[in-house]
This record gives sequence, C-alpha cells and structure tokens, in this order.
Amino acid sequence: MSRRMSLAMDCDIVVFDTETTGLGAEDRVVSLGAVRLGPDLAFRQALHLVFNPRRASHWAAERVHGLTSAFLSRQPAFLEHLDEVRMFFADARLVAHNLDFDRRMLDREFSLHGAPPLDMLRGGRCTLREWQRRPEGGKGGLDAVIATLGLRRQGALHGAFEDALLATAVLRALDGLSPDLPCGLLPPSNARGLPAAPIRATAPKPRPPRASLAGSRVVITGEFRSMTRDEAEAALLAAGARRQMTVNGLTDFVALGAAPGRAKLRSIAALQEAGAGPRLLDEAGFLALLAEPF
Repeated sequence: MSRRMSLAMDCDIVVFDTETTGLGAEDRVVSLGAVRLGPDLAFRQALHLVFNPRRASHWAAERVHGLTSAFLSRQPAFLEHLDEVRMFFADARLVAHNLDFDRRMLDREFSLHGAPPLDMLRGGRCTLREWQRRPEGGKGGLDAVIATLGLRRQGALHGAFEDALLATAVLRALDGLSPDLPCGLLPPSNARGLPAAPIRATAPKPRPPRASLAGSRVVITGEFRSMTRDEAEAALLAAGARRQMTVNGLTDFVALGAAPGRAKLRSIAALQEAGAGPRLLDEAGFLALLAEPF
C-alpha cells in the first residue's frame, strides 16, 4: 500500500455542505455545515456557521435554504471565520454529497480572501457519485437517498448542517455501517458546534401532546419566510393559543424559523435531556397547525 493511500485511510474525515446565494460564478456561501469524524467514522466535532454574502440570494436559492437577505445582512462575513473554518478542515479527507460543487463554492470564499484552496492530497469522496454507481442508485439526490435509508428531513427547507449530517449517514451506509446520524439534529442557526445537550429529531413528552394550537403555549423563534413575527403572533392569538417568550416545562410547541435563538435552543435541549420537552414545528408544520380548526 502506498504512503498516500495509507494517509487517506488513517486521517480524519470532514463531511460538509454549503448553502449559497446561487449557482453562478459570482455567487457566495451563506451557510456552512460540517461534521468531523475519525477514520472509523466516529463523531468528533461539528461546525455550523452563517455568513453575510454581501449580495442577495437568487430567488430559487432562497426558496431552498430560507435565509433571507435581511437576516443574512446581520451576520458576520466569511473572513471573520476563515481561520476557524480552515482549522476545522485541516488534515482531513473531504466528503460531500456533491463534492465538486461544495468544494468549489468554499474554495471561492478562500480565494476571495487570499487563502489557498482546500487540501485534496488525501483524496475526497462524493457520496452522490458513489451512490449512483450502486445498482439501485438512480439519480442519487440526497432526498431520494435518505428516503431509501429510512431517514427524512425535519422540514421542507434545506440547511447546510442538517445536510452534512444526512450525507454522513449516506457515507456510513456506503461503507456498510448503520446509517445513523452522528449527533443531534440542530435546526438552522448561527450555532458554532453543538449545545451541551444536542436537540434530537423527536422528543418524548410525559403529557399527551396537543393536536392543535387552541389553548396551547407556543414559543416563536427565528424568521419565517411566509410571515413577519407580528403576523405570526396575531395568527397564534386568532387560533386561541398563548404566546410564551421563553421555553419552559409548560411550553407545548416551539415554532422554529431560520436562525432560532441560541438561548431557546439550549432550553429545549435541557428539557429533552430531562426526558421532556415541547413539540418542535418547522414553518410548514406551524402553518399546518394554524390552519386546523379549533
């Protein structure tokens, strides 16, 4: 075995995904999600950052990731996290579900700030192409692949961190392992890494879950694409619900938009760690409950 191949097998692995303003030559990264694994695919670290791209997203891209220009304009520039990103990726083999695209977009950010491209000495793996080479592979889109593995997204919007986790599950399946997620699902946010008690995809509740918003206590956090915060609060009141400002043991639902508050995420994680917690709603789920009769 060559020394280069031996290094590729023994080094850490970074599975990553980007959300961008579009697909063109001038487009920028708005969100980066990455999971660092050991050579045995055991979880080591997680990274999730959101950036101000200094340009508007194409309408089709914004429809995919849900990060509005108003929200992104308040975020730090990529340059502020350049060293953090490069350190996270250092000396690792790169994996992504569309490696050519995600690597190109990230390398463009490095180039704009005078930094060298990602090191591919140890080789990279594209789970999309590897899956397509399987007899049952088909087109290999991430949503189709995870459905085959019995997994699904939290909501309709794509998040870089969630996609990195799902690509990790695909990698594990390709290598003959159980397609488990390496760590807790974290909704789209500015979080760097994971809270001490990661938020799980579902949480047990000791009390019977409510089927509608009427009479329930609801916390709203993050930004929705379909309505303003004031409109969401008015809709809650019209549905007979009570809005809470903080998450506690009495909270029935938390409606999670893009970039929810980190304090609220920590409260949710702490409640789940204690074996309880509110029901989490993405924007589509929140709108569906608002439409229910009460």
